Amino acid sequence: MITKTLKQEFTIGDILESTHRGFKEGLHYIIYFDAGSDNVFLGAMLTKLNHELNIEMIQDHFHPSDNLSQAYKVTYRNSFLVKAKLEKPYKWGPFTKVGTLTPLGVEFVKNNIANLSSESWEDYCTRTKLNFKDNGRRKG
Repeated sequence: MITKTLKQEFTIGDILESTHRGFKEGLHYIIYFDAGSDNVFLGAMLTKLNHELNIEMIQDHFHPSDNLSQAYKVTYRNSFLVKAKLEKPYKWGPFTKVGTLTPLGVEFVKNNIANLSSESWEDYCTRTKLNFKDNGRRKG
């Protein structure tokens, strides 16, 4: 596993785990998308929640291991992409690379979020009218 700190380079399609993993701090795995600004990078969120706002991914979107044949922690497991380009604060780091997408997976992410405006998780929940408890589970 590779752990990097603020503003170190990741590549689009790297799957990251945040050091700070509370509901409002990097609970889900993050697909790195773009460097963003001084305080945030842009990413997509992986989830197992089969919801009308999420897009199902396939096994061919994920590399099972790195170039040294070391198995990644995060591979395909009934995975869904949250259709949002989310702002991920660098202060949640350092971040550890725990997986990576294949070229097909990177294209899938690009096709689904590249043209979206970036937003915080809170703004996404407001825009989509999602309502969650503090522990991340849906209310109702």
